[in-house]
Amino acid sequence: MILSIEQLSNQIGVGSVRMIDKAVILAAGMGRRLKPLTDHAPKCLTEVHGTPILINTLKGLSSVGIRDCTIVVGYHASAIEKLMGSRFKDVELKYVYNRDFENTNDMYSLWLTAETLEQGVLLFEGDIYFSHKMLHRVLSHMESRSCYVAGDYDGRTDEVVVTTDSNLRIKSVEVLYGCGTEIVSNRFISAGILVLQQHYAKKFSSWLSDFVREGKTDLLFDAVIAEHLNEAPLYVSRISHHEWVEIDTIGDLEKAENTFKKPVQS
Repeated sequence: MILSIEQLSNQIGVGSVRMIDKAVILAAGMGRRLKPLTDHAPKCLTEVHGTPILINTLKGLSSVGIRDCTIVVGYHASAIEKLMGSRFKDVELKYVYNRDFENTNDMYSLWLTAETLEQGVLLFEGDIYFSHKMLHRVLSHMESRSCYVAGDYDGRTDEVVVTTDSNLRIKSVEVLYGCGTEIVSNRFISAGILVLQQHYAKKFSSWLSDFVREGKTDLLFDAVIAEHLNEAPLYVSRISHHEWVEIDTIGDLEKAENTFKKPVQS
């Protein structure tokens, strides 16, 4: 049986720990590497076996009891709003506009959600197709920790890679542009999903604000995290490679359709 966040809270006896009940999806980018599919639509509406990436994400959120989701839009924002409206199942949808999406990166999009972020959120990059069962499992083991959801590093290039200590606390975050790094047992690839507890999220929001004030708005949010690892603990929640695919290219889309032979079931 798969449990919702509310059921998990009751089952594990959470008292002083506030369970996360909000999500942020970053979907403002142009998806240039996925052309021509993104010529007239945002990347998050790319379909895997007929299901748009965004709808798969929202189904997953609904299944774990998230009822409040903020979507950061930019490129072809109207297509997302037209399809999704103000609600998906029992999830209320709110939109934040990154009007400078052509010149900024996802750290700026995330900064725009500061009011929501600071309450603690599940954070999703808008191009991640994932197993809902995986999300349930991650949340059932997160306790009060903030974490990257990540798979074992396998030598890929152009990835966000985190290295941990023996307790899976993250010691370094690297953005690999056009290169790879050594394969070791304590190195993981970010799956583009983060669990950000309120105490961590408030600090993260402050760090993002510092970067924006300095004009560093063209970076990944991972680069911001990388500079503050000693200020707050962040961990890895380890998953298998068959439980998610980041869809940046046509090849990635083919991989997703091979990995998920049919639409994901909650």
